[in-house]
Amino acid sequence: MEKESGGGLLTGLLVGGVIGVGLGLLYAPRPGRETREMIRQRAENVRSRAGELGDDLKEKTGEIRSMVRERVHDISHAVKGDGSGKVECA
Repeated sequence: MEKESGGGLLTGLLVGGVIGVGLGLLYAPRPGRETREMIRQRAENVRSRAGELGDDLKEKTGEIRSMVRERVHDISHAVKGDGSGKVECA
């Protein structure tokens, strides 16, 4: 089973943002003030998106944790043992 990782996605977004800013500077030169403003806006966008992804990841992790706890609870109450090593499902 593959592990899903928000860290890899977040890293990819950050690296992509940095590359995008770099390419933007190389191929669309602007006066210094405009360039600094563009960099600031893109950095804010990347930071905002990273925060949203982090929040989504925390929420999904909490949902999965709750589902697993509920399933474990249900299974532990459904499975009965008679001491013989045999397990019987109710």
